[in-house]
Amino acid sequence: MYPASTCCCHVRGEASRRGNGWYSWFIRSALRRLTPLLVSLGKEVGYSIRSEDVTDSTTILNYMTNGMLLREAMNDPNLERYFTTILDEAHERTLATDILMGLLRRIVLTSSWLSCRPPLMRSSFRNTSTFVLMRQPHYLKSPGRTHPVEIFYTQDPECNFEEAAINTVLMIHRAKDPGDILLFLTD
Repeated sequence: MYPASTCCCHVRGEASRRGNGWYSWFIRSALRRLTPLLVSLGKEVGYSIRSEDVTDSTTILNYMTNGMLLREAMNDPNLERYFTTILDEAHERTLATDILMGLLRRIVLTSSWLSCRPPLMRSSFRNTSTFVLMRQPHYLKSPGRTHPVEIFYTQDPECNFEEAAINTVLMIHRAKDPGDILLFLTD
């Protein structure tokens, strides 16, 4: 009998190195993903971070950080609790990600029950040779669309960056041809 759980391990590059801000972002991200599913948080779907574990024995899908999966692997080296493991943003190449990929490779090569259910690695990385760790890897390519991008910076720091950002968007909207504007703001 296979375990019925799935581990979805998120690796978010620079965000994963920001400390507690990363954890609060992670919780908000997990909650946004769960809301449309109409499931009980911590029951069917849960999350695990360093300071909080919202799962129980009935949890089917567990969102967690790569550090939490490494911690679980110390107690369960073959990750037998999970039916499958999904590494998101696997191309980020952090120390923890590299260790996890090596661990998953060892599991695939030595565990008979998992060899037919290999881990999934999600990445926007175009060079798939990084992932030839696994036995007979299969690739699913989903080509994305690229659009021309212009990046604008202010000359001087802004004391009210939100207002300055809104004014800049309005200025671009009035001065440029119709198109899309994508604005990134910090929390």
